[in-house]
Amino acid sequence: MKFYPLSNRRLSPVCPVNVGFESCTPCHAFGPAVRSYWLLHYVAEGCGVFRSGGEERTVSAGECFVIRPGEVTYYQADRANPWHYIWVGFTAVFALPDCIAEQAVLNAVPAGSCFAEIERRHAEMSEKSDASAAFLAGKITEILTLLDLAYPKKRETHPQEVARAAQNYIDAEYASPLSVEELAARFHHDRVYFSRIFKAQIGISPKQYLCRRRLAEAARLMGEQGCSATEAAEAVGYTDLPSFSKSFRQYYGRSPRAWLASRNRPENGTAKQLFPEP
Repeated sequence: MKFYPLSNRRLSPVCPVNVGFESCTPCHAFGPAVRSYWLLHYVAEGCGVFRSGGEERTVSAGECFVIRPGEVTYYQADRANPWHYIWVGFTAVFALPDCIAEQAVLNAVPAGSCFAEIERRHAEMSEKSDASAAFLAGKITEILTLLDLAYPKKRETHPQEVARAAQNYIDAEYASPLSVEELAARFHHDRVYFSRIFKAQIGISPKQYLCRRRLAEAARLMGEQGCSATEAAEAVGYTDLPSFSKSFRQYYGRSPRAWLASRNRPENGTAKQLFPEP
């Protein structure tokens, strides 16, 4: 094991406390213990278990387990494939990324090269060297940044934004096989909530909007492009003509054939406001 305690000089917003690395023996364990600073262990090889907050997690190569200040933790190397890990202990004067503050185990592959460089340059480090502390502060900052980028912050979206984004998506993809469940999942909401906010903002349900969008485009294709009802139905995402004809009659008040025959007469204005007839 290599272990380097560092004097906690305020050289930057991130101050290294200690760093080290170790190829553990089978079942080598540490804890239960409590730290007064942040500690990240990056597993370069092998695996083991990490316990915190009453939960136990397996941690494998490419992952990092997070020890928070004041948290009771325990970790143990695997019997058959014990881990080799690299750790950095530090304090910070700013709030850490959400992924580190909220998750016990992270996918840390994007930051793996930073940990590897810390281990590779261990021979140059000295606990009395400001240069060593500055180097480590920079590397820790880089690690935090890379992890933050790998785990983007959740952005709260307003119902209006969700509804308009879903509306734009339907406008672009109406000819594809779509369901309300798929739309809700795409915008990270359950079906009931998604349908409620869509209707509140747009005025009709997402299912109704999709249907009207398809029918309006079908009417345009028949009226402007001379497409048959079958061709128009297929072009806008209907899989069978009877289903298309039934929906068309319900929305426009007449069959596709009758609509084509009467489309130039004044009384044909049965299209709803969202999608007026061409």
